[in-house]
Amino acid sequence: MYIEAYGNVHHGLTFIAAKFCKPIVRINFNTKIDPIQTSNILVVYSECAHNFNTLTFAVKCNNPNAISVESGNEYNLLLAMFNLDDIYIHSFSNSVLYIVGSKKLSFPFEFLPKTKTFRALYNLTKLGIENSFNLEHFGLCKNFTRNHCKWKDWHSWWNLLLKLLKHDILETNPLSLQFTKQIDKIYKKSQLDFDLDYSDLYKCEISLGEEPFLGIMYKFENNLVQYTSPMIISSQNSTSTFHDVNGIVCTHWLPLYFNKYIWLTEGIYFYLKNFKKNLNHLKKILNCLDETTIEKYNFIKNDLMIIYSILT
Repeated sequence: MYIEAYGNVHHGLTFIAAKFCKPIVRINFNTKIDPIQTSNILVVYSECAHNFNTLTFAVKCNNPNAISVESGNEYNLLLAMFNLDDIYIHSFSNSVLYIVGSKKLSFPFEFLPKTKTFRALYNLTKLGIENSFNLEHFGLCKNFTRNHCKWKDWHSWWNLLLKLLKHDILETNPLSLQFTKQIDKIYKKSQLDFDLDYSDLYKCEISLGEEPFLGIMYKFENNLVQYTSPMIISSQNSTSTFHDVNGIVCTHWLPLYFNKYIWLTEGIYFYLKNFKKNLNHLKKILNCLDETTIEKYNFIKNDLMIIYSILT
Protein backbone atom coordinates (compact mmCIF):
# COMPACT_ATOMS: atom_id res chain seq x y z
CA MET A 1 0.00 0.00 0.00
CA TYR A 2 1.51 3.30 -1.14
CA ILE A 3 -1.21 5.76 -0.18
CA GLU A 4 -3.13 6.04 3.08
CA ALA A 5 -6.55 7.69 2.96
CA TYR A 6 -9.59 8.31 5.12
CA GLY A 7 -12.95 9.92 4.45
CA ASN A 8 -16.68 9.50 4.22
CA VAL A 9 -19.63 10.09 1.92
CA HIS A 10 -22.65 12.21 2.79
CA HIS A 11 -25.61 13.29 0.65
CA GLY A 12 -23.76 13.09 -2.66
CA LEU A 13 -20.44 14.56 -1.50
CA THR A 14 -17.30 12.46 -1.04
CA PHE A 15 -14.60 13.63 1.38
CA ILE A 16 -11.16 12.04 1.06
CA ALA A 17 -7.84 12.98 2.71
CA ALA A 18 -4.82 11.15 1.27
CA LYS A 19 -1.06 11.07 1.78
CA PHE A 20 1.86 8.88 0.76
CA CYS A 21 2.80 6.36 3.42
CA LYS A 22 6.07 5.29 1.75
CA PRO A 23 9.17 7.35 0.90
CA ILE A 24 9.43 8.96 -2.53
CA VAL A 25 12.55 8.25 -4.60
CA ARG A 26 13.27 10.46 -7.61
CA ILE A 27 15.36 8.86 -10.34
CA ASN A 28 16.76 9.73 -13.77
CA PHE A 29 17.16 7.57 -16.84
CA ASN A 30 20.52 6.10 -15.88
CA THR A 31 19.80 5.70 -12.19
CA LYS A 32 20.17 2.16 -10.90
CA ILE A 33 17.62 1.12 -8.30
CA ASP A 34 18.10 -1.87 -6.08
CA PRO A 35 15.06 -4.18 -6.56
CA ILE A 36 14.99 -4.72 -2.80
CA GLN A 37 13.55 -1.18 -2.52
CA THR A 38 10.19 -2.38 -3.82
CA SER A 39 8.32 -0.41 -1.18
CA ASN A 40 9.52 2.92 -2.54
CA ILE A 41 7.48 5.23 -4.73
CA LEU A 42 9.48 6.01 -7.83
CA VAL A 43 9.32 9.23 -9.81
CA VAL A 44 10.62 8.65 -13.34
CA TYR A 45 12.01 11.60 -15.27
CA SER A 46 12.42 9.86 -18.62
CA GLU A 47 11.20 6.82 -20.53
CA CYS A 48 12.37 3.82 -18.58
CA ALA A 49 10.63 0.85 -17.03
CA HIS A 50 11.34 -1.24 -13.96
CA ASN A 51 10.19 -4.76 -13.51
CA PHE A 52 9.82 -4.77 -9.76
CA ASN A 53 6.66 -3.84 -7.90
CA THR A 54 6.55 -0.05 -7.41
CA LEU A 55 4.16 2.84 -7.85
CA THR A 56 5.82 4.68 -10.72
CA PHE A 57 5.24 8.15 -12.13
CA ALA A 58 6.58 9.54 -15.40
CA VAL A 59 7.22 13.28 -15.30
CA LYS A 60 6.66 15.03 -18.65
CA CYS A 61 7.23 11.90 -20.67
CA ASN A 62 5.30 8.92 -22.00
CA ASN A 63 5.75 5.62 -20.28
CA PRO A 64 3.19 2.79 -20.56
CA ASN A 65 4.34 1.43 -17.20
CA ALA A 66 3.91 4.68 -15.28
CA ILE A 67 1.38 7.34 -14.36
CA SER A 68 1.99 10.51 -16.38
CA VAL A 69 2.29 13.78 -14.44
CA GLU A 70 3.37 17.31 -15.36
CA SER A 71 5.30 17.91 -12.16
CA GLY A 72 7.09 15.66 -9.71
CA ASN A 73 6.09 17.43 -6.51
CA GLU A 74 4.13 15.52 -3.89
CA TYR A 75 0.91 17.48 -4.50
CA ASN A 76 0.77 16.63 -8.21
CA LEU A 77 1.68 12.99 -7.62
CA LEU A 78 -1.22 12.54 -5.18
CA LEU A 79 -3.66 14.42 -7.40
CA ALA A 80 -2.76 12.17 -10.35
CA MET A 81 -4.31 9.26 -8.50
CA PHE A 82 -7.80 10.78 -8.78
CA ASN A 83 -10.18 11.55 -11.62
CA LEU A 84 -10.21 15.36 -11.81
CA ASP A 85 -13.66 15.38 -13.42
CA ASP A 86 -15.13 14.04 -10.16
CA ILE A 87 -13.47 16.68 -7.93
CA TYR A 88 -15.23 19.89 -6.84
CA ILE A 89 -12.43 21.37 -4.78
CA HIS A 90 -9.15 20.28 -3.23
CA SER A 91 -6.34 21.67 -1.09
CA PHE A 92 -2.87 20.47 -0.07
CA SER A 93 -1.17 21.07 3.26
CA ASN A 94 1.32 19.20 5.47
CA SER A 95 1.78 16.52 2.77
CA VAL A 96 -1.97 15.73 2.82
CA LEU A 97 -4.30 16.14 -0.15
CA TYR A 98 -7.85 17.04 0.88
CA ILE A 99 -10.50 16.40 -1.75
CA VAL A 100 -14.23 17.02 -1.98
CA GLY A 101 -15.82 15.32 -4.95
CA SER A 102 -19.02 13.87 -6.30
CA LYS A 103 -20.39 10.49 -5.29
CA LYS A 104 -18.61 9.10 -8.38
CA LEU A 105 -15.19 9.84 -6.87
CA SER A 106 -13.63 6.43 -6.43
CA PHE A 107 -10.65 5.69 -4.20
CA PRO A 108 -10.16 3.18 -1.36
CA PHE A 109 -10.21 4.88 2.02
CA GLU A 110 -10.78 4.19 5.69
CA PHE A 111 -14.18 5.38 6.89
CA LEU A 112 -14.16 7.87 9.76
CA PRO A 113 -17.36 8.43 11.80
CA LYS A 114 -19.66 11.32 11.00
CA THR A 115 -19.00 13.51 14.01
CA LYS A 116 -20.37 16.98 14.76
CA THR A 117 -17.29 18.45 13.11
CA PHE A 118 -17.86 16.37 9.98
CA ARG A 119 -21.46 17.56 9.70
CA ALA A 120 -20.27 21.17 10.04
CA LEU A 121 -17.67 20.44 7.35
CA TYR A 122 -20.35 19.06 5.04
CA ASN A 123 -22.66 22.05 5.58
CA LEU A 124 -19.88 24.60 5.08
CA THR A 125 -18.58 22.79 2.00
CA LYS A 126 -22.04 22.74 0.45
CA LEU A 127 -22.50 26.44 1.19
CA GLY A 128 -19.09 27.20 -0.31
CA ILE A 129 -19.71 25.21 -3.49
CA GLU A 130 -23.11 26.89 -3.92
CA ASN A 131 -21.59 30.31 -3.09
CA SER A 132 -24.29 30.87 -0.45
CA PHE A 133 -22.08 31.25 2.64
CA ASN A 134 -23.47 34.14 4.73
CA LEU A 135 -23.23 35.71 8.18
CA GLU A 136 -25.59 33.25 9.84
CA HIS A 137 -23.30 30.39 8.77
CA PHE A 138 -20.10 31.65 10.43
CA GLY A 139 -21.16 29.92 13.63
CA LEU A 140 -20.63 26.51 12.01
CA CYS A 141 -16.89 27.19 12.03
CA LYS A 142 -16.72 26.99 15.83
CA ASN A 143 -16.90 23.20 15.50
CA PHE A 144 -13.27 23.18 14.37
CA THR A 145 -10.16 23.30 16.53
CA ARG A 146 -7.32 25.62 15.61
CA ASN A 147 -3.97 24.12 14.55
CA HIS A 148 -5.14 20.53 14.87
CA CYS A 149 -2.07 18.34 14.25
CA LYS A 150 -3.75 14.97 13.60
CA TRP A 151 -4.40 14.56 9.89
CA LYS A 152 -6.78 11.64 10.44
CA ASP A 153 -9.33 13.94 12.00
CA TRP A 154 -12.08 16.14 10.56
CA HIS A 155 -10.61 19.18 12.33
CA SER A 156 -7.66 19.12 9.92
CA TRP A 157 -9.98 20.03 7.02
CA TRP A 158 -10.00 23.67 8.15
CA ASN A 159 -7.33 24.46 5.52
CA LEU A 160 -9.70 23.43 2.75
CA LEU A 161 -12.43 25.67 4.17
CA LEU A 162 -9.97 28.59 4.16
CA LYS A 163 -9.74 28.14 0.40
CA LEU A 164 -13.42 27.43 -0.20
CA LEU A 165 -15.41 29.94 1.87
CA LYS A 166 -15.96 33.34 0.26
CA HIS A 167 -17.77 36.42 1.56
CA ASP A 168 -17.52 40.16 1.02
CA ILE A 169 -16.28 40.82 4.56
CA LEU A 170 -13.49 38.25 4.08
CA GLU A 171 -11.96 40.47 1.39
CA THR A 172 -10.69 42.78 4.14
CA ASN A 173 -10.68 40.38 7.11
CA PRO A 174 -8.71 37.11 6.95
CA LEU A 175 -10.77 34.04 7.76
CA SER A 176 -9.77 32.63 11.14
CA LEU A 177 -11.50 30.67 13.86
CA GLN A 178 -11.29 33.67 16.19
CA PHE A 179 -12.92 35.94 13.63
CA THR A 180 -15.70 33.45 12.82
CA LYS A 181 -16.56 33.17 16.53
CA GLN A 182 -16.68 36.96 16.74
CA ILE A 183 -19.00 37.17 13.71
CA ASP A 184 -21.26 34.49 15.16
CA LYS A 185 -21.55 36.47 18.42
CA ILE A 186 -22.29 39.71 16.55
CA TYR A 187 -24.89 38.05 14.33
CA LYS A 188 -26.73 36.58 17.32
CA LYS A 189 -26.78 39.95 19.08
CA SER A 190 -28.15 41.49 15.90
CA GLN A 191 -31.27 39.34 16.21
CA LEU A 192 -32.28 41.18 19.39
CA ASP A 193 -34.91 43.93 19.32
CA PHE A 194 -33.93 47.44 20.43
CA ASP A 195 -36.37 50.23 21.27
CA LEU A 196 -35.74 53.68 19.79
CA ASP A 197 -38.07 56.61 20.49
CA TYR A 198 -36.56 58.95 17.94
CA SER A 199 -38.23 57.71 14.75
CA ASP A 200 -39.19 61.29 13.79
CA LEU A 201 -35.52 62.31 13.78
CA TYR A 202 -34.45 59.69 11.22
CA LYS A 203 -34.75 62.07 8.29
CA CYS A 204 -32.12 62.32 5.59
CA GLU A 205 -30.90 65.91 5.54
CA ILE A 206 -28.24 65.51 2.85
CA SER A 207 -27.83 62.65 0.36
CA LEU A 208 -24.33 61.77 -0.80
CA GLY A 209 -25.24 58.26 -1.96
CA GLU A 210 -27.61 56.57 -4.38
CA GLU A 211 -29.68 54.88 -1.67
CA PRO A 212 -31.10 56.24 1.62
CA PHE A 213 -28.53 54.56 3.86
CA LEU A 214 -28.52 56.90 6.87
CA GLY A 215 -25.49 57.77 8.94
CA ILE A 216 -23.30 60.56 10.28
CA MET A 217 -20.13 62.23 9.05
CA TYR A 218 -17.22 63.25 11.24
CA LYS A 219 -13.75 64.70 11.13
CA PHE A 220 -10.97 62.27 12.00
CA GLU A 221 -7.39 63.54 12.31
CA ASN A 222 -4.30 62.48 14.27
CA ASN A 223 -6.05 59.29 15.33
CA LEU A 224 -8.80 61.30 17.03
CA VAL A 225 -12.40 62.23 16.24
CA GLN A 226 -12.13 66.03 16.10
CA TYR A 227 -15.78 66.72 15.27
CA THR A 228 -19.06 64.88 14.71
CA SER A 229 -21.71 66.48 12.51
CA PRO A 230 -25.25 66.66 13.93
CA MET A 231 -26.70 66.13 10.44
CA ILE A 232 -28.21 62.86 9.20
CA ILE A 233 -26.49 62.06 5.92
CA SER A 234 -27.05 59.32 3.37
CA SER A 235 -23.82 57.91 1.93
CA GLN A 236 -22.10 54.65 1.12
CA ASN A 237 -18.98 56.35 -0.20
CA SER A 238 -16.37 56.35 2.55
CA THR A 239 -14.20 58.80 0.53
CA SER A 240 -16.85 61.55 0.48
CA THR A 241 -16.09 64.92 2.03
CA PHE A 242 -18.82 67.20 3.28
CA HIS A 243 -19.13 70.77 4.64
CA ASP A 244 -21.79 70.40 7.31
CA VAL A 245 -24.18 73.02 8.69
CA ASN A 246 -21.40 74.42 10.91
CA GLY A 247 -19.03 74.78 7.95
CA ILE A 248 -16.67 72.06 9.15
CA VAL A 249 -15.21 69.64 6.61
CA CYS A 250 -16.03 66.03 7.50
CA THR A 251 -14.12 63.26 5.78
CA HIS A 252 -15.51 60.05 7.33
CA TRP A 253 -18.95 58.45 7.50
CA LEU A 254 -20.50 55.70 9.62
CA PRO A 255 -24.06 54.32 9.35
CA LEU A 256 -26.67 54.54 12.09
CA TYR A 257 -28.54 51.52 13.40
CA PHE A 258 -31.92 52.98 12.32
CA ASN A 259 -33.85 49.71 12.72
CA LYS A 260 -33.29 45.97 12.80
CA TYR A 261 -34.05 45.43 9.11
CA ILE A 262 -31.66 48.16 7.90
CA TRP A 263 -28.98 46.95 10.28
CA LEU A 264 -29.16 43.32 9.08
CA THR A 265 -29.29 44.23 5.39
CA GLU A 266 -26.90 47.19 5.28
CA GLY A 267 -25.28 48.40 8.50
CA ILE A 268 -23.73 45.22 9.81
CA TYR A 269 -21.90 44.57 6.51
CA PHE A 270 -20.49 48.10 6.41
CA TYR A 271 -19.04 47.81 9.91
CA LEU A 272 -17.65 44.30 9.41
CA LYS A 273 -15.85 45.03 6.13
CA ASN A 274 -13.35 47.21 8.03
CA PHE A 275 -14.17 45.94 11.47
CA LYS A 276 -11.21 47.08 13.57
CA LYS A 277 -11.07 50.54 12.02
CA ASN A 278 -14.82 51.17 12.22
CA LEU A 279 -15.07 49.91 15.79
CA ASN A 280 -12.18 52.16 16.80
CA HIS A 281 -13.82 55.20 15.18
CA LEU A 282 -17.20 54.34 16.69
CA LYS A 283 -15.75 54.19 20.19
CA LYS A 284 -14.05 57.57 19.75
CA ILE A 285 -17.23 59.16 18.41
CA LEU A 286 -19.12 57.96 21.48
CA ASN A 287 -16.43 59.42 23.73
CA CYS A 288 -16.86 62.79 22.01
CA LEU A 289 -20.64 62.68 22.29
CA ASP A 290 -20.37 62.11 26.05
CA GLU A 291 -19.36 65.73 26.36
CA THR A 292 -22.58 67.20 24.92
CA THR A 293 -26.20 67.46 26.10
CA ILE A 294 -27.72 68.65 22.81
CA GLU A 295 -30.85 66.61 22.01
CA LYS A 296 -29.81 65.77 18.44
CA TYR A 297 -26.48 64.44 19.65
CA ASN A 298 -28.20 62.42 22.36
CA PHE A 299 -30.31 60.82 19.67
CA ILE A 300 -27.21 59.98 17.60
CA LYS A 301 -25.40 58.67 20.69
CA ASN A 302 -28.28 56.37 21.69
CA ASP A 303 -28.38 54.94 18.18
CA LEU A 304 -24.62 54.36 18.00
CA MET A 305 -24.62 52.83 21.49
CA ILE A 306 -26.85 50.06 20.12
CA ILE A 307 -24.30 49.35 17.40
CA TYR A 308 -21.44 49.38 19.90
CA SER A 309 -23.27 46.92 22.18
CA ILE A 310 -23.75 44.57 19.22
CA LEU A 311 -20.15 44.74 18.00
CA THR A 312 -18.50 44.25 21.39
